[in-house]
Amino acid sequence: MFDDSRTANARRSTAPDQSDADDSDDRDGAARATAASTSDADEPTVDSAETSSSDLLAGRTRRRFLGTAAAGLTAGLAGCGSALSSGSGSDGSAVDVVLAGAPSGLQKYQCLVEQDGDAPITEVKPVLVGGEEFQVVNGGVKSASVVVRAADLSESVGSFEETRTLFTLTFGADVDPDALSLNVSTATNDDGESIPADRLQLTVAGDSG
Repeated sequence: MFDDSRTANARRSTAPDQSDADDSDDRDGAARATAASTSDADEPTVDSAETSSSDLLAGRTRRRFLGTAAAGLTAGLAGCGSALSSGSGSDGSAVDVVLAGAPSGLQKYQCLVEQDGDAPITEVKPVLVGGEEFQVVNGGVKSASVVVRAADLSESVGSFEETRTLFTLTFGADVDPDALSLNVSTATNDDGESIPADRLQLTVAGDSG
């Protein structure tokens, strides 16, 4: 017959100790927490000072870009203005580019005036269509030729039968009008139809009436 006390002791020695299991669980939980903490520490972080510095740099870059764009725009306008007049007087020749009637009005035009010689242009003066609606495309002041274009965006030019001046050119020396040539690339009326090129002519300034 077995001794019950020895059997009970054997069972207690072989059964897992509950307190040991609890201690093991506590150690596992602490290890996981430590690992998670270490993982979080390894992640790159950006503090508020670095963020503020980045935002400030971006703001400065944007202001620098806008300032450069504004300077470019100002330079472009100044260049356009200098192509209209040299700012000095001239005793040379002046010629008008005229339009001999526009029964259906004038929508836009573009033309080239060039010469056999090399007398420099000292002024390009718009007459019929001016302001921001008139532009020197190429050449102009200090050049021997000029390409201009204009568009009656404000619709200020109505129909007319008489001859009217489109623009006037002044040269720094005497120029024979016969040595000048006019090439019309575009001329349309308010209906979008082409205006005959021979309606645009070169005359001595003041002779167009």
